[in-house]
Amino acid sequence: MAKWMKPFISLSMALAMVSIFLIVILQSTLFKSYFESNTFQEKLSNYKTSLAYFELDSMTKEQAIKDINITNEQIENYRTENGTLSDQILSIRDEYVARIQEAEDMEATSLSDKLKKERDAKIKEVTRIFEDRNYVKEKLIQQQKKEITLYYEKRDKYRELLKKQYPYFSYDLENVDTGETFKNATEEKNPLFKIAFRSTEYGAFYDIKSLEDLSYVSGFEDLQETNGFMMTDIPVYTGQIFINQDATGVAELLKEKDKYEIVQYAFYIFFGISGLFFIIACILLIKKRHMYRVYQAPAEIQMLAAIAFFFIAMGLSIEIANNANNYLNYQGYTSIFEMLVMCILIGLVVWVLMDVTIKFILSVFYACADKKKLWETSATKWVIHIFKNGLLKSPIFIKVTLYLIIIFLAGFGFMVMISNLYSEFIVLFYVFLYILFVVPTTIYFYKQIGDLNKVITTTERIVERGSDEKIELTRYSDFKELAELINQMQVGVETSQQQQYKSERLKTELITNVSHDLRTPLTSIITYTELLKKENLSTEERLQYIDVVDKKSQRLKTLIDDLFEVSKMSSGNIELHKQDVDLAQLVQQAIGEHETDIEQSGLRFQVQIPDHAVTTHIDGQRYWRVIDNLVGNAIKYSMDGTRVFVTLEDNEKQTVLTVKNISKYEISEDVEELYERFKRADASRHTEGSGLGLAIAQSIVDLHEGRMEITIDGDLFKVTVTQPKNV
Repeated sequence: MAKWMKPFISLSMALAMVSIFLIVILQSTLFKSYFESNTFQEKLSNYKTSLAYFELDSMTKEQAIKDINITNEQIENYRTENGTLSDQILSIRDEYVARIQEAEDMEATSLSDKLKKERDAKIKEVTRIFEDRNYVKEKLIQQQKKEITLYYEKRDKYRELLKKQYPYFSYDLENVDTGETFKNATEEKNPLFKIAFRSTEYGAFYDIKSLEDLSYVSGFEDLQETNGFMMTDIPVYTGQIFINQDATGVAELLKEKDKYEIVQYAFYIFFGISGLFFIIACILLIKKRHMYRVYQAPAEIQMLAAIAFFFIAMGLSIEIANNANNYLNYQGYTSIFEMLVMCILIGLVVWVLMDVTIKFILSVFYACADKKKLWETSATKWVIHIFKNGLLKSPIFIKVTLYLIIIFLAGFGFMVMISNLYSEFIVLFYVFLYILFVVPTTIYFYKQIGDLNKVITTTERIVERGSDEKIELTRYSDFKELAELINQMQVGVETSQQQQYKSERLKTELITNVSHDLRTPLTSIITYTELLKKENLSTEERLQYIDVVDKKSQRLKTLIDDLFEVSKMSSGNIELHKQDVDLAQLVQQAIGEHETDIEQSGLRFQVQIPDHAVTTHIDGQRYWRVIDNLVGNAIKYSMDGTRVFVTLEDNEKQTVLTVKNISKYEISEDVEELYERFKRADASRHTEGSGLGLAIAQSIVDLHEGRMEITIDGDLFKVTVTQPKNV
């Protein structure tokens, strides 16, 4: 059922729109009788014009010639039509000089003499015109006689044409000034048409056309030739113009009248059907409106399309009305078939446009129910997105240029508005554009200037006073990125200062730690060396002192070697010898070498290593040092009786070695300090470590493009080493 409802509704709306414009445009025709229509009134106007000029003009040719009167103004105009006397003489001489010279060059004496005579005759004629007034007057009289003769030769032709073209019109008129009567027929008792003229002020011909207008009527095309002589003042006539029932040619007029009335009735029926269809369509639209679906296109696009289609339909409806008007007034179509075919074809297009318009309007109406979805699919959101990501992020130069262009156009538009203050439309249109474009862009422009000023003043305070103030701007500001860069620079300066303070502190601690760690064994070596110099030492004491000196020397050598090694690794001045190494085996080897120390420490090592080989492309000797340091640190710094967890994971692209233990010393929460050189968990420095273990391990891992992370949770100390396999 819905299949025919939608086309019916759109058809009804199209018919209603066409009907409205037909009524508006044809109101002066549809609701008047044939004799009041433009068609008949055009015939009557043409008849009255031709009647006034060619039938009622009783002046004879002889009388017109006798009444010729030449004025001084006419004589003067005739003389100076081509310029002054000297100008005309000079022009005539210029006209002949080249021709005479050419004839003389050709030695054509007779031709040269002939041309000179022609020249002299023309100069003489022009001179006489300026000297002899009666000569000029006689020439003008002869000219007007020719025009009068031409007019009267053609007037009889126009009279016959008048009777042939409008045979059904009759008249009974009287010249108010002379009392002369003009009559070509007697009025019947009930004439078909009659118009009476009783006013002695205006008369019958106050509203006739000019003779030039009549020249466009068929048969009167050559009227332009008679413009030299015609009536300038139409006398006042009273009486009537009528059409008798039995007048010649009235049958054709009645056919035309019947056709006109048939078309009128057809339009009345069309209006009635259109009105009925419109009412039914409105009822169906209210009751069955849910049969229309919601389109996914943005609502604004749908509404704009609906408006565009509606206005196109309006234009086509006006075209249909104009076609009908042309037909009724015989200004366009001469065949009702041509008019109907054209109107039907255009009407089909209007039908389709109205169908699309209704669908889009209802789609937008239903889409408004879900406001969230409406916004998500709206073109406005898309435009705002483009504005934010396009115009707002475009260079400031482009924005300033666009603003200046807008200001220039606003100034130009202001001048146009001032010169058209009488036009309300232009003034309102300018105000609308000013509010739409100039006001927002000006506000935006000055806001950006304010933001720039804020950036400048805040930066001055930061530089001059060392302020830690941050520049806060909205995200739509053109200077938001500049403000963020200044804020980042300020943070960078603060960080750099903190790093500098920290570097100074670490340098002091490094010097202190290195001095302490190197001085302790060196002091022991010096002390026991002095003791060895004593002569009364027993062999047992001497051997004991030598053993202490040897141990302290080895301790000093280890510290110096570690110091040089970490220095070389930090500078990158070390060469790696990479090869495929089984990392699982390397972990087992490192733990095995510490087996005695593990047993003596009372710690329990929980080792989880894959059963298969974990092959990694590394420098095995260097990487063994990493594992050895981590296991050694766990043995040195783990709480007695606790467990140490060593886990090796084999992933597709990397290996993960994890060592976890419970520290017996209080650990600083600052993880970064543990990577520092000579930093120990034993802050009292009673253990044998150099404090360089983690620093060396970190350097080796970095050289292998791996990553070493330290995690502290209370006393839980966890080291995770992640190593890519194919680096």
